[in-house]
Amino acid sequence: MPTVLSVQLHKTSNHPLLPVPRAQALLDHGLEGDSHSRRGPGRRRQVLLVDASTLERFGLRPGDLREQITVAGLPDISLLSPGTRLRIGEATFEAAGDCEPCLHIGDLLSVDEPELFRQALDKRRGLLCRVVDVRGQGWVTVGDVVELEPV
Repeated sequence: MPTVLSVQLHKTSNHPLLPVPRAQALLDHGLEGDSHSRRGPGRRRQVLLVDASTLERFGLRPGDLREQITVAGLPDISLLSPGTRLRIGEATFEAAGDCEPCLHIGDLLSVDEPELFRQALDKRRGLLCRVVDVRGQGWVTVGDVVELEPV
């Protein structure tokens, strides 16, 4: 069963993400305390989910691909159809599509060949999501089960 392996918050650009034991999902914004949640409602990139197998393939750690939620057990997460819903803890996320690797991701990670790294991440960078439902206080916690609700 897929589970949350790690939760991290993006505080500012060009800095490592901050690992946290849990984060509060905000309806149509993202995660409380994450820079993406302050950019306003309705955005396609509120939360980025990445499967741990992608990180393992490239020798990376949770948060290295700038994801807020690292999942174990969903190796094809980037390929989930837009509109697919994922229930995680007290929140429901809706897939907006795969995250296209940005031009500077390799530079952020100081890889030897940034362009080759970016190309290798195509269709593997993760799943962009919006927060579409919050129950209780909206907590997403390390260890939570990830349940898929297909379109």
